[in-house]
Amino acid sequence: MHILINLLMCHSLYVSESGSGQEMPVREHRTLNREGRSGFISSLCCNDMQRDNNTYCNHVDKFKFTVPACIYENRSFSKENFEDLVIFSEKMIDNIENNLPTPYYGHIIDKVRKNPQCGLINFNAHCYINAVIQILFSSRKFVKCMRDNMHTCKLLYLLNELYVKMKNCVLVSPLSAYRKISEECNILFNVYERSGYSSDVISTVSSNLEKHAIRTMSIKARQECFWKYPLLDIMDDGNVQERIDKFLKRKPKVEFNDIIVFSGFLTDNMLKCRIADHNIITVKNTKYELLGVLERVPNNCNEYHIIAFAKRNGEWFMFNDEYVLKISADRVLKDKETYYMFYERI
Repeated sequence: MHILINLLMCHSLYVSESGSGQEMPVREHRTLNREGRSGFISSLCCNDMQRDNNTYCNHVDKFKFTVPACIYENRSFSKENFEDLVIFSEKMIDNIENNLPTPYYGHIIDKVRKNPQCGLINFNAHCYINAVIQILFSSRKFVKCMRDNMHTCKLLYLLNELYVKMKNCVLVSPLSAYRKISEECNILFNVYERSGYSSDVISTVSSNLEKHAIRTMSIKARQECFWKYPLLDIMDDGNVQERIDKFLKRKPKVEFNDIIVFSGFLTDNMLKCRIADHNIITVKNTKYELLGVLERVPNNCNEYHIIAFAKRNGEWFMFNDEYVLKISADRVLKDKETYYMFYERI
C-alpha cells in the first residue's frame, strides 16, 4: 500500500474541500486495443500536473471520481474502507481499459498494454493469492474441473467468474472476487499475517475442492469372531494362518490428485529445505509435470513479494501481479528462492 501511495504522485489528483475523499479527473474516451495502446498512455504520467502541498489537480479535465481516504491519507486498510477500495479499483480498471488517466503505477501501465496474458492488480499485498490463482488457471484440468463443478461448489463458481473476466482483458481487479471468496470460505486475506500465507490460500482452495473433485477410497478396520475362521476352505493348500491373511487382505484404490504442491519450507518457521528441480517426477508409477513455481523476492521492508511462473500452452510466463512477461523455460528454475512448486499429472 505504501508503494501505491508514493506512486500516486505521478498522476493528477484533486482533493475535495469536504475531506471525505479525493477526486481524480479523467479525459475523453478512447478505445482500447488489446494488442497495444497508443503512445498517449505514457504521456499521462507527466502532463498537466501541478503540486501544492497535498493538492493535485488537472485544469483541463472535468469528470472526476473519488479516491478512498485509505490511499491518499495513508490510513491503514480496514473492513470499513474495503468497499470504497473495491469501487475505486474497478473504476480505475475501467479507465485503464479505455485509455484514461488513473491514479495508478505510472511506470507499469506501458508494460501492461504488452501483456501476453491477463494480469491481476495487487492491492494490500495480495501478491500471494494473485500468484496462486495464475498458476491454478494455467492448469487445463483445474479449469475443466472448475467449469464442471461450479454449479455445485460456490468457491468454484466464484473462481470461474474471475477466470471468464480474465479471458477477455489484459488487466483485472480481483478485489471483488476475493471479497466474495473470503465471505464464502470464512477466511480473511490479511496483509499482516504473511507467514504461510500462500499455503493458506492453497489449502483453502484444495479443501473446498476435495469433496467435489477428488475421490479416494479409505480402508476401514474389520473385526470378526475368531471361531468363524476354521470354517474357511483350506483343503487345497496352505495352512490356516495363510488363508486368514489372504481372506483379510485388502487392496486400497487411490486416485492421485491432478495437481500436487511441494512446499519450499518444512514448518511455519520458514525452515528451508532443498527440493530437486525436475520438470517431470514420478510418484508410485504416476508421472507429474512441472506446472508452476512460486518465487519469494525480498523487498526493502524486510518482507517478501511473491512472483508466479506458470506454463500455458507449452510456453512459460512470469506473473508479477499486473505485469506479465513471456520467458524461456531455462529461467523458471534458475537462481530462484523457490517457495512452492506445482506439478500436474500427465
